[in-house]
Amino acid sequence: MAVSRHNATLFTCGNSYTTPVDATRLRRLPLNLVHVAAPGDRTEPGASDEDGWKLLHKEINRLREAFPEVKVWPLLLHGPPARMLLTETDRVGFAVLGGHGAGGADTLPAASTAYEVVGHTPHPVVVVPEGRGRIRGPVVVGVDGSDRSAHALRFAFAEAALRGRQLRTVHVLSGKARPGNPADMRMPEKVRRLTAAVLAGRHAGNPDVDVTEEAHRGDPAEVLATLGDEAELLVVGARARDVFKEQLFGSVSRRVVHSARCPLAVVRR
Repeated sequence: MAVSRHNATLFTCGNSYTTPVDATRLRRLPLNLVHVAAPGDRTEPGASDEDGWKLLHKEINRLREAFPEVKVWPLLLHGPPARMLLTETDRVGFAVLGGHGAGGADTLPAASTAYEVVGHTPHPVVVVPEGRGRIRGPVVVGVDGSDRSAHALRFAFAEAALRGRQLRTVHVLSGKARPGNPADMRMPEKVRRLTAAVLAGRHAGNPDVDVTEEAHRGDPAEVLATLGDEAELLVVGARARDVFKEQLFGSVSRRVVHSARCPLAVVRR
């Protein structure tokens, strides 16, 4: 499966545990619980470390009490949060980070750090909005016939198989449908062929995964974010380049990262 190369789940303190714990248990991986002491946090020698370890041990005790079967390891880092988390994400290969509030507002300091990590790492990152409760729903993935959507589709199928959930493959068409013309609401043949090719061997190995094809019309980022409201996980592909470079500010991936109100996986490869 696409997740087999990961050797741990990286998770930052201070967010809901549902998504990282589920990800860890499903993959049978240890959970690295991280607190980053930024340079400005240190008011006197040792103060930052002491506070950081207190926070980590408090959170670990809470985690172990609720999920005794999960192996949790504390990690206290020093330096700029985004840079430290990028280094650790590169080391373990998979991260779950806190993002904006469930209402979609980028008001939390953690949000900017999460977006910077998403924008620079080649590894899968799941961004979890604060205040989002557990929703047991499908895995939704956006597809457009590109290589990046093929990577997202592989990851999404693996997630659906691990979770025992339906996989909804979604393509968003531009413009308005013509009344009385069903062809205007069909997934393009190119996208259908790529979807079928990517899923062929995987579906044979996991025949219980229910896969649906859907075509919607509208703004891609808005449609995907709306569909994510009832999803357990929303998955989008991102370009191999930095999605936060100026020329890519209008990209669907970046807009969904800022607007999704559900756990969102951004996948590059």
